[in-house]
Amino acid sequence: MALLFIDSCDLYATREQIARRWEPNGTSISFLNVSATAGRWGGRAIQLVSSNTARIIRHIPPRQTVILGFAARFTRTDNPVNQAFITLYDPTWTQVVIAIDFLEGRYRCYRGWFDTEIAQSAVDFAAVAKEQYHWFELKVTIDDIAGSVELRRNGLVLLTFAGNTKGAPTGDITRVQLRSMYVNSSNRVDVWLDDIVIADDLGGRNDDFPGDLRISTLAPVADTAEKAWSPSSGSDNFSRIAEIPPDDDTSWVASATPGDRDLYAMAPLGMTPLAIKGLQQTALARKDDAGERALSLVLKSGAEVAVGPPTILGSSYAFTEAIHELDPASGAPWTPAAVDAVKAGMEVAP
Repeated sequence: MALLFIDSCDLYATREQIARRWEPNGTSISFLNVSATAGRWGGRAIQLVSSNTARIIRHIPPRQTVILGFAARFTRTDNPVNQAFITLYDPTWTQVVIAIDFLEGRYRCYRGWFDTEIAQSAVDFAAVAKEQYHWFELKVTIDDIAGSVELRRNGLVLLTFAGNTKGAPTGDITRVQLRSMYVNSSNRVDVWLDDIVIADDLGGRNDDFPGDLRISTLAPVADTAEKAWSPSSGSDNFSRIAEIPPDDDTSWVASATPGDRDLYAMAPLGMTPLAIKGLQQTALARKDDAGERALSLVLKSGAEVAVGPPTILGSSYAFTEAIHELDPASGAPWTPAAVDAVKAGMEVAP
């Protein structure tokens, strides 16, 4: 495995929907916001509001090395000094903090929660410029001897470090946190986020700096012959679940029969990328009665069908995901033609 999580930020219309994939730990959900047009490419973006310090946290499996890529835009009222921007930690203790000094135009890296400064960038006020998107890439390995940190902006290295990066008793990272910055009501920074990817260094693919990425969200556009679920209304299943962002109980498909499967033709990419890092299937689902219910995501490429592990559903809507770094039909990286031809859907797990 290398890719752990992909977020286009297009699946949210409300702050409550953000909280289905990100934990707003340590802050009120009211400090999160969504814009339908503020993303890098004119789409949606997450806003971390700075009327207090807003944070979103993604839980990941324990990893010694974590790679993060994302787009961020700063809206600031002044020049906060040395405020945490990215935090990597285990469940209790902070491993590494990336902080920004807007007054000096620097990025700084700390081991632990501001315990020891281990690296800082050169002065570069363009790197902290407001009202424009910056593409950040961060690679961190936790070790008390052979640890490392490298932070890049728009492909250029801002800071590096080699040595002790172990700020916590464990050697793992299990949480990735992105933050807005608040000093006081007249000295604060809103952070807008788009195109977020989290990876590790395992598996031999997508195990290093990802480069500047664009994440596209593709919705169902047609039913296929595999159509066993029941729509909330009408006769088309795909149209009941094609909303971006999803509309919860306004329209849906449902089944209680183990083995029932729906597959859908998906919207085309509409572009020709230089490379495709992978696909992430995402479904929003819940159960509507007592008893155990489970869902498996299904992907069909050519004649090959990939069925994901079952996800146990609760009574509230939650996202479930499956990542495919390679095309199951070829075992090779995805091509635009293969993505355009793929069929995606789900089945009721036994």
